[in-house]
Amino acid sequence: MKGKGGFKMTGQIGEVMQESMQAALTWVRSNAASLGLEEDFTKDLDLHIHVPAGAIPKDGPSAGVTMATTLVSLMTRYAGSSAHGDDGEITLSGNVLR
Repeated sequence: MKGKGGFKMTGQIGEVMQESMQAALTWVRSNAASLGLEEDFTKDLDLHIHVPAGAIPKDGPSAGVTMATTLVSLMTRYAGSSAHGDDGEITLSGNVLR
């Protein structure tokens, strides 16, 4: 939504999920140019990720790849394929940990 670069996380999230979300946004921002995005694409936006109460609780890092994929999809308007799923954590350098 229109805003000033804010990032809000709400819902059923613990510390590990918050770290996954932060790492995903950092990775997308640091790779913005190669994704076809303006380097400061968040300047006029506020992002809000909400994990509903009915979501499956996570006790370990496994959502970073999904969060990064979701952010890239949202920002580039590319839906990707419904024939695959995501799993694994993403590092700030873009490596996937499973």
